[in-house]
Amino acid sequence: MLLGTLCIIFQGFILDVGIQLTLVFWRPAADEEYVLYILSGLWGMSDGVWETQINGMLSVHTQYVIRLISISLVWHSEI
Repeated sequence: MLLGTLCIIFQGFILDVGIQLTLVFWRPAADEEYVLYILSGLWGMSDGVWETQINGMLSVHTQYVIRLISISLVWHSEI
């Protein structure tokens, strides 16, 4: 179970890094508006992977579930 979770988190990480690098180095043209929609959709999917898997790992492997999730939500609201 943990190996599957780590594999999913790693895939989400690779997807997120790829999106970030694309957004840094890509020079958009006027006729490539659709690429922004594709990148935003992929970014939302990778964020969903991060949120779900990290919260799942926190809740399974710790005894202070509510405390850790609330700290995670506070940091998300600060960023």
